[in-house]
Amino acid sequence: MDNLLSFLGLMRRAGAISPGAERAIASCRAGKARLVLLASDASANTCKAVRRTCEAEGVGMCALPWDKQTIGASLGMNDCAVFSIDDKGFALSMKEKLGRAYPPGSASRDAAGQQTQSRKDTTAKRGNV
Repeated sequence: MDNLLSFLGLMRRAGAISPGAERAIASCRAGKARLVLLASDASANTCKAVRRTCEAEGVGMCALPWDKQTIGASLGMNDCAVFSIDDKGFALSMKEKLGRAYPPGSASRDAAGQQTQSRKDTTAKRGNV
């Protein structure tokens, strides 16, 4: 798990993410976002707005097993409930790392992988992961 949190910081330093709900939504609408990730304690309104945008734009989304404070600390911020990964390579790598850390059938995997699986067909059309 520490490896995944370190990877979040690496993506931030590389400029490959758009942190925050507003930036993530804007990235989706601009066609830059490849994957949107949500904190486990993101508000219902935030989740609804992000889900609606991801569905409309064909971007996959996934719930993470960490709270917004833990994610924010990994990104060098206070709190971060939502962020998009705007680089295809980083997005693919993150999905792979999540798949290894939370294999299919585990309780955490079911929550984390649920949204991404349902968007598989629409994201393929846009070249997202």
